[in-house]
Amino acid sequence: MSRRASLALAIIVGGCVHRPSGTSQPLALDELVSFADPATCSPGTGHAEFLGAMIEGDANVGFRPGKIVAPNRYASAFGQVYLQTHEGYTEIGAPARGTLFGLPIAAVVQSLPEGGDPGETHYRFQAQPETVQRVLAERGFPVKLGQSVSIGPPDGYEHFIELIVDPVHPGHTLLSCGYR
Repeated sequence: MSRRASLALAIIVGGCVHRPSGTSQPLALDELVSFADPATCSPGTGHAEFLGAMIEGDANVGFRPGKIVAPNRYASAFGQVYLQTHEGYTEIGAPARGTLFGLPIAAVVQSLPEGGDPGETHYRFQAQPETVQRVLAERGFPVKLGQSVSIGPPDGYEHFIELIVDPVHPGHTLLSCGYR
C-alpha cells in the first residue's frame, strides 16, 4: 500500500471512530494553583492573586464574594464564588472541577475569622486520605494524616498545615493551610 493510501485510510478510519462526549481528561490546575514553597504551604504568585480575587471587602466593612481571576483556559474549572457566614468566621470559596497534583479537586475555600486575623485556605480533594497524603508528601508538603503540623517560624500566630478526612463531605479529604 502506498504512503498516500495509508494516510487516506488512517483519516477515514480515524473519522469513523466514535468518541463519547465527556470523556476528556480533567483539567490540570497545577499551573494556576501552584505553591512557591510546599514546605510552608506558600502559594505561588498566580495562586495568591487567584485567592485574593475571591474575596472582596475586609473584616472592617464585611466580606463579599469576589470573582475567579484566572487565564481563560481555566474558566470552566471553577464555579461561582460563594460566601457563607458561620459563628466566628466567614467562608468564601468556589467549587472546582479538575485535578491538582493528579488528584481530583472539588473546591478551594478560604475561612476568614472575625476581627481581621489571618485565615486559612482549604483544598477539598475527592480522593482517599492515604492517597492524598502520599501525593502531597511526594511534592514536599509536610502532611501527617489527622494531625496539624506547625510550619514556618512563629510570628505571633501558629502557621500550620493539616490533612484530615473532610467531616462535612463524605469521600473527601481536606488539606488546610493557614494561621491560628
